[in-house]
Amino acid sequence: MKKFLFTMLTFAIIIGTGIVHAAAPEGWTTDFDKALAEAKAAKKHVFVLFTGSDWCGWCVRLRKNVLDNKKFKKFAKENLVLAYVPRPKPSAKAENAGDDENTKPGKPDPAAQLRAQYKATGANCTLLLLDKTNRQLGRLTRIEPAAAYTVRIQKILAPVPEIIQIARSNNIKKMTGYLEKNPQDM
Repeated sequence: MKKFLFTMLTFAIIIGTGIVHAAAPEGWTTDFDKALAEAKAAKKHVFVLFTGSDWCGWCVRLRKNVLDNKKFKKFAKENLVLAYVPRPKPSAKAENAGDDENTKPGKPDPAAQLRAQYKATGANCTLLLLDKTNRQLGRLTRIEPAAAYTVRIQKILAPVPEIIQIARSNNIKKMTGYLEKNPQDM
């Protein structure tokens, strides 16, 4: 009985201090550079999740309702490379500074650098869609059903050649004319 109580107490302390961090879901990578390289090789886009993983209620809801959905997983496997950027619990980050090789004092935290680069510092659940060259195509921050995420991603990925060609030409008159005819593309 004493062993059981000791084990349970130890487990509670570990969980409470945030030493245990949720692992990346199956099919996701925590290596951002690897995700970009894989996307380039497979000619896919990168779907980046900045998450509070197991401690952020919205992130848990997102994972349960969207990311673990079979249809979403199938769509993602066919079209995306999945990159997972965890965010340690704020109190755990301070308590465990230096515990992890990437969080030793004086050594920059790659996840923190990515959060700053993509301005994902304010929200715990931020999803970005990047092309294979690391250019941001879209940002998703709402919790929606899995089917809605799939539709939003497809819309972001859908080519809009005419507007892109006009924008690249730097012709303001053409762009103004196009947007007057197609206000939904603004």
